[in-house]
Order: sequence, then C-alpha cells, then structure tokens
Amino acid sequence: ARRVRRPRRGGRARHRPTMGGGGGEQCYLYRDLGRGSYGGDIFCLQQALKKEGHFSGAPSAFYGEKTELAVASWQASMGLQPAKGFMGRQSRAAFARKHKLPTPDEITAEDAAVRADGVRKTCMDACAQFGDEKFCHTRCVRREALKGHACREACQIAFAEACDKQYPGTGKSAEYQDCLKHSKASCKKLCGRYD
Repeated sequence: ARRVRRPRRGGRARHRPTMGGGGGEQCYLYRDLGRGSYGGDIFCLQQALKKEGHFSGAPSAFYGEKTELAVASWQASMGLQPAKGFMGRQSRAAFARKHKLPTPDEITAEDAAVRADGVRKTCMDACAQFGDEKFCHTRCVRREALKGHACREACQIAFAEACDKQYPGTGKSAEYQDCLKHSKASCKKLCGRYD
C-alpha cells in the first residue's frame, strides 16, 4: 500500500511507502533458518506463513518439520527453487521483497558499518531489558531512509534475545511465546519515530 501526497502546483505527486502491520509482514530474517533453529525470527516467520495460508497451528518459535513444510510450500508459491524448506539468503531476500522490507544485503550487523569506499552507513541501536539485564543490538543500512528498518531489526533481535534469556531451555514454554508476541508492538513503539 502506498500513501500519495497531492502534488504542489506544477509538481509531481510524491510516493512514500507505508509500513506493513501485524501478522508477520515486519519479520526481519537476518540469518539463515532451518530445522532445529528457534527464536523470535522463526516465531515471526510462522505468523507470516500462517497469514498466507502455508502454516497451520500456533506459532512455536521452533523450526521443525511443520515449519519446513510450510516454508517449502511458500517457496513453491513464490517460484523459488529448490523449494526444500530452508530459508537461505535467496528465500530471505524474496520474503523481504514480498513484504516491502530491505533485503539482507541492505541491512547489516554493526561490524559492516563502513562501506568498502569508506562511507559510513547509518546505524541504529535497540535494547530490550528484563530485570537487571539489558540486551542491545546494532543494525546498519546503506541509506538514511531505511533507518526505521534498521531500528526494527535490531529491536526484534534484542527482544528475542531477552525472551530467550528470560525463558531458557530447548522446550520453549507458552510464556516464551507470549513474550515474543509483544515484540512487534514494542519495536513499533521504539522505532516508529524513524518512519
């Protein structure tokens, strides 16, 4: 969806993309995902796949057979080959483009804050805190206009890390999943000023 501003006298209408909301559109898939992985990004991916009709059941944040089959179904629907259920770089880039998000090449970790030609990227920090512990991440973008995305990705990662720490163990609980459900609203509140 795009919001269009009326043109000024003699000018053209300017288009500014609006952000997708709810249901998984704002999932930043910053790492390859496959069977055996778990985390907030997988929870978000499962929500998106469910909304698109590829995943059934409640999101668990665990990448098991059910998620693998849902990803393979999504990949096939997108014409991605091979459609084997692994969210590698190609699939993550296709997911980002479909949801009008920056691709994995456009948002990077802190260690890549300076381009090869010496020009600095715009970097955003986001932190989540549970009790006395603070979890912070930095993400960098090539263009200033994408700094809201950098903030939201950093926030998503920090929030998931905080939930992981608060609810440790491989058998993630309902409390862990409930914790992750608050990620989108919290990150939207933290990063909304950059849109």
